Amino acid sequence: MIGITKAYCTRVGEGPFPSEEKGEAGQQLRARGNEYGAVTGRPRRTGWMDLPLLRYAGMINGISWLVVTKLDVLDELAEIPVCVGYKIDGKKTMDAPAQASGYDKIEGIYHKMAGWQTPTEGITKFDKLPSRLATTRVPGERNGREGRHGLNRSRS
Repeated sequence: MIGITKAYCTRVGEGPFPSEEKGEAGQQLRARGNEYGAVTGRPRRTGWMDLPLLRYAGMINGISWLVVTKLDVLDELAEIPVCVGYKIDGKKTMDAPAQASGYDKIEGIYHKMAGWQTPTEGITKFDKLPSRLATTRVPGERNGREGRHGLNRSRS
């Protein structure tokens, strides 16, 4: 099974969003990623990649390959936060809670990766990605086999 995710998270409407970025960085993600509703034009909520939720999605859907899209949205960032776990009522966990109740009490735990600060727009082959991006690993995460990518198309 192939899973597809953006290099950051987005949400439409209300509800829990543990890795939401409400500041200037979130506005930049929205602008660079053109994160607005196709019909309404309403701005989407934006945030950082949430690995506990991604792991959970992979587990329940039997994902064996993961395609990461919209990497170019992060091209200009010197540092990229990735949510690697949560604090819930002061206790650390690396797993997504099984029930939606209590998500409003979750605080993200972040690993900050160095950005690649090199344009990736137009790249269509994995071996052409900036070396810092192609070799980046989050400590404690399984290193998957590369081979699938969702390298960008125009977002106009």
